[in-house]
Parts: sequence; C-alpha cells; structure tokens
Amino acid sequence: MMNLEIDFKDSVRGVTKRINISKSNGRSEELTVNVPPGIDDGEMIKYQQKGEEVSNGIPGDLYVKIHVKSHPTLRKEGDHLVTELDVKITESLLGTKKEIDGVDEKITVKIPANVRHGEVLRVRGKGVKYSALGQGDLLLKLML
Repeated sequence: MMNLEIDFKDSVRGVTKRINISKSNGRSEELTVNVPPGIDDGEMIKYQQKGEEVSNGIPGDLYVKIHVKSHPTLRKEGDHLVTELDVKITESLLGTKKEIDGVDEKITVKIPANVRHGEVLRVRGKGVKYSALGQGDLLLKLML
C-alpha cells in the first residue's frame, strides 16, 4: 500500500499524480494515479498487478490510500460543499450581497432579507462534480 496526499481542491475536482513504486528487485517504476472527483479522505484506489512481485508468479495488487488535506473553510458532505457564512444582524434583516471563496473562484451570493440564524442557502452547481452531467451544490449555513 502507498499513501498519497492531495489538496482539498484536488479531491473535489479530481487530479492526476505521478508516484514512484519501489520494486523488490531494486528498481522503481513510475505510476500515474488518476484521482477521481469527489474522493474522500482514506479512500483507496486499486491498481491490478502493480504491487509486490512474487518469484515465479504474478505481481499482487497495489492500493493507493488517499489523504485529503483539510480546507480552512469548506468541508465535503457527499456531492455538496458546506461552509459557514457570518452575517451581521442588519444584513440579515435588510438583505445584502457577500463575496465568498469557492473551490475555483470567488462567488457573489445574494443574502435575502429576513434570514435566520442557521438557515442554509444553496448555490447550485458549485459543489463536487460527480459526472459529466452533474455537480453538487455549495451550501452556506448562515451565522448571525
């Protein structure tokens, strides 16, 4: 088993990394690891016949365990990204616009008037990409 540490953004969007595998005969081999979008911390990717070599036999399977670095404000819940957003009481009563950091870009969010503490706003399509056709949402928990 090998360990591979990736950034939070890479766990959301997917990434390709190269790692070196040490073989029992003293040589090393480079392996391209394709980390899919939405992978969670601790998940493993299996590569058949890339593991330990046995004399007069077929090499075993190699498992690459993914370690995702935490993000300072975002966390993943399934296909959604979740964060807390501080809102002043006057902003919660009158409504406002706030700029927040998404995974790839800054996002301007409209806070409607009369929101309550703990209310969750949804920004569609700014979460984890789970297929060519779909993407999760960014969920903002309002903190007054």
